Amino acid sequence: MTARIDWGRAAVIAIPLIWLVLFFIAPLFLVLKISVSEVALQRPPYLPLIQWADEGILQFTINFGNYAYLIEDSLYLNAYLESLKIAGVSTLFCLLIGYPMAY
Repeated sequence: MTARIDWGRAAVIAIPLIWLVLFFIAPLFLVLKISVSEVALQRPPYLPLIQWADEGILQFTINFGNYAYLIEDSLYLNAYLESLKIAGVSTLFCLLIGYPMAY
């Protein structure tokens, strides 16, 4: 007995999955790649993560200093904490307004 592929069901699953990968997951990985890259004054403004070193050795260069800088600089830390506060307050208001309407 052979398994038959239902192309209609496969398309219903595949189309949103492709959309999600193209417009959500791929940009997320690009931003993650840039965030752990070394800064450079060129185009693109970061160095590659993987490159060939001398004698054919593959070299990985990951820099977490950008994340340390976010924590050390009070401007970025305060902006992050303020955005968390705004997100919490807006979530609370959405619950206070939406829950009675849904009930």
